[in-house]
Amino acid sequence: MYSIDQVLKSEKLPSLPQVALQIIELAKLPEPDFGKAAHIIQSDPALTAQIIRAANSVLFGLRGKTSTVREALNKLGITMVRSIALSFYLAPSRSNNAEWDQTLQVYWWRSLSQACAAEELGLRTDSSNSSKFFLGGLLQDIGILALLNTHFDIYKSTYSLKNTVERIAFENGQFGFNHLDVSQRLFQNWTLEKNLVDAMQQHTTPIPVESMGENSRLRIALRTASLVAEKLFQPNWESVADAELLGEYQAAMFGYYGFLPREEEKLVMNLEKRVQEIATGLKINIGAFPSNEEILRNANQLLSDIAMAALIQNTDSDEARLRDPLTGLYNRRKLDEISLSDKGPLQSICVLFIDVDDFKNVNDGFGHKTGDEALQMVAEILKQIIEDDQFVFRYGGDEFVVLLRNVKRDQAKNLAQDVASKLDQTCSKRNWGIRITLSIGTAFETVSTEAIDEEGTISQLIGKADDAMYEAKRKGGNQAYFTEPMVS
Repeated sequence: MYSIDQVLKSEKLPSLPQVALQIIELAKLPEPDFGKAAHIIQSDPALTAQIIRAANSVLFGLRGKTSTVREALNKLGITMVRSIALSFYLAPSRSNNAEWDQTLQVYWWRSLSQACAAEELGLRTDSSNSSKFFLGGLLQDIGILALLNTHFDIYKSTYSLKNTVERIAFENGQFGFNHLDVSQRLFQNWTLEKNLVDAMQQHTTPIPVESMGENSRLRIALRTASLVAEKLFQPNWESVADAELLGEYQAAMFGYYGFLPREEEKLVMNLEKRVQEIATGLKINIGAFPSNEEILRNANQLLSDIAMAALIQNTDSDEARLRDPLTGLYNRRKLDEISLSDKGPLQSICVLFIDVDDFKNVNDGFGHKTGDEALQMVAEILKQIIEDDQFVFRYGGDEFVVLLRNVKRDQAKNLAQDVASKLDQTCSKRNWGIRITLSIGTAFETVSTEAIDEEGTISQLIGKADDAMYEAKRKGGNQAYFTEPMVS
């Protein structure tokens, strides 16, 4: 008979080395001793290299090269150093096996999908702690990884099962315990925050519709993210899910979070794009079945970078949390904080919602490098044409938002035409053999600075501009739409 202790004692188990555990303990102190932390870190060359690399990483927008652990600590802070320690948990590979590669890739896709979904949900209810939501979604199924590492030949068949309920039943039947039990023991060993552990441990437990609001925001987000992942990975999920599960999902998405049906559909559709974007930024190709060695070599770095990228969003000392690392534009967090009236009295607000046409085909046909270059090209054109780039944002994936103060409808029309024309000229000059076009939705409203609910108005106009952008796509793309086509 199997036991959790046997799993936990395996050399293949995700684990934290003693040095990392000491850093985690040190990080809990109200005023951590950076000198002591540096001394601990320097006793482990691998951890030293990881931390210095992170401090010098372009991903986090930290300027100036760092060559010592103490300098890295001053840059990153003890919280982010702690997140690096959390990533030191994948044991070396035990074999080179194509079936293992494919199974592990499914695990990473699902974990990253849960993480991205949880972060998006967290942004709607608790934006200042969205990094914790992301980390919870990423780690809540870590017990699956442990069982894959220690009992692969038995456990690999669970990926043909229909849902989490069947997986847990299989685990209990085979082992006498399940991946949640393994996760809980790992979380105890790592001494993670109790509220995060509690929420992760309950992510497979349904939340009754009538008592949903009585649960913590973190608990609801991680549970809902797990349902989003099931919907994403199981074809026709809504037609095969039982009525109670479907009711819970709908109550969360449409009731608690207030998504409109089209918004919910768009969130699910964009997850694959977001997951691939993160993986690409961290230089691991999870879409082409990388070799076992590549996955395991990059897994520690992947988790470290993801955790740190999320945590840096809560660091007020660096503008990096408000900037998109690929394009240099402001991101959605900056959009949430923007105030147009700071620039003077408002008479009107106009929103352009911009989407790259057939962007998936660009990535699939020409590679993600070309896709990244296309997004950077669109961003540069927007910065050239819009007078104040403080009002240009990468909204997510291949979507951009532009806010315009005190313009008339004809001026917005001219700007849309200028963007489309400039993009066409740039594509021709580069001689790519591919034409990048845009669908642009616009929404306009006259306002009064004294009477305006600025945040509500901007949010409402973004929704209207998004709808207009979809209308432009329905009409064939490569055009802007407000009440009539603007660019052809």
